[in-house]
Amino acid sequence: MTPWGETIIGIMAVLAQFRVATIPENTRRGLEHARAQGRVGGRPTVMTPERLAAAQQLRAGGMSLQKISEALGVSCPSVARALDRAADQDGER
Repeated sequence: MTPWGETIIGIMAVLAQFRVATIPENTRRGLEHARAQGRVGGRPTVMTPERLAAAQQLRAGGMSLQKISEALGVSCPSVARALDRAADQDGER
């Protein structure tokens, strides 16, 4: 390979490395911009307000998380997270 060829390949490698190094920063800025516009990322929750209210009633009645999740047709961790979030919000009020 010629010295010019090695130089061009070296420059391309440095630019590629720079691009990879800037990906996390660009992602963070993009997410901040989206949040500033009121958008949130991620998958929507399966726990609708109606399901949450039902889960809270069933839990107050002494039903286990497993039984609640089966009754509502959602996973047990989804029920637990939703109930924890609701309890945290009630505690803040």
